[in-house]
Amino acid sequence: MTSTQSEVDALRSSFDPFTHEMVETPYATLAHARSIAPLFWSDVLDAWVVTGHALMEEIHRDPKRFPSGGLGVMTQPPAEVQEILSAIEFVSPLRATDPPDHTRQRRPTLAAVAPRRVAALEPMIRRIADELIDDFIERGSCDFRASFAYPFPLRVISGLLGFSDDVADRIHRWAACRVSLAWGKMELEEWKDAARGMVEFYEFIRAEVVDRQENPRDDGLSDFVQNALGAAEPMTVAEIVEQTMGLVTGGHETTANWLTLSMHHLLTERARWEDYCNRDITTSELVEETLRFDSPVRAVWRKAGEDLEFGGENLKAGERIYCVNAAANRDPEVFEDAAGFCPGRQNARLHFTFGRATHHCIGAGLSRREGAAAFEALAARLPSVQLASNELTCVPNATLRITEKLMITWDTSDTAPASTN
Repeated sequence: MTSTQSEVDALRSSFDPFTHEMVETPYATLAHARSIAPLFWSDVLDAWVVTGHALMEEIHRDPKRFPSGGLGVMTQPPAEVQEILSAIEFVSPLRATDPPDHTRQRRPTLAAVAPRRVAALEPMIRRIADELIDDFIERGSCDFRASFAYPFPLRVISGLLGFSDDVADRIHRWAACRVSLAWGKMELEEWKDAARGMVEFYEFIRAEVVDRQENPRDDGLSDFVQNALGAAEPMTVAEIVEQTMGLVTGGHETTANWLTLSMHHLLTERARWEDYCNRDITTSELVEETLRFDSPVRAVWRKAGEDLEFGGENLKAGERIYCVNAAANRDPEVFEDAAGFCPGRQNARLHFTFGRATHHCIGAGLSRREGAAAFEALAARLPSVQLASNELTCVPNATLRITEKLMITWDTSDTAPASTN
């Protein structure tokens, strides 16, 4: 299909990730955009927008031409907000750094989620899933996000890093503040409230890091701190604090949204849930297809590292690029029946939900393990679950699909106790 200049111009002026349609049900709009141009300029974002899988792949594989440095936030906060944030020693998150500095910080950070430590968490992950289900199974209904999807990965990442359970609610609020500051759209008072939460988050994590520096113990944060400080090119305490906040935020916020979105899609067409409960779909197939079908990470940011020709357009050095996972993950050039929910497709792992190459998500293994445990526990114990309402509301955010609530119901006479295995 050959697009007309008027169609491309219309995209340029109208594409806005903060519209109600793009926040709640973005896929028709994204498919339309992708059919017109896999790369186009957005006046609203003041950035290039990439919707095609092949172009996304090229960007991820070439961090020199398409770096991430300096892209920690979408919009610089107002002066009053910057004054509040001045209490924090600013360090770029891993997602907004480039090699070699990215490599220097990434290697020690990986120690917190090392495969051996994540594998050892398996019993704890399944125990937490069952304990949360125990808390609401007799009620017959609940808000799935509030009762399970967000406390589940939050308790897992807290256990991994060695945080006490009594700070979970505060950590959740602080992580939400961090996400809002990076990619949200807020009024001034909301900006200021988020900034205060970010300062509290920083102070809490810094105290935990200093404690592990002086009193290491058997937890993921101690592994990270000791590796970071003992490296040939040591990380600073401020760098460790920043990357720990990133681990906490990514370790529960994105997983909470993924689980909520997944249950919504499984129950909207309930035959999908029945197929899984009947074992016509394997857990690994379900995990990958839900990650592809509705990514909790709707987009990532890059920039042109130099003047370059790309995708038929001329990009100037420094121009930002909004890379839309949600569009590339449904590119019909790569995925057959791309808009369909098809667990078992052979190339499902070509999705961009966990990134690629230099910026591949360091917590991908943990997230997949959490998803598998969650789906299996829910299917075993609540096979009759269904939506109480088809409504799923999301929070405006350019980068994440942030869900608010998902009401579900089930027959309390058709439930099962936790497995003793």
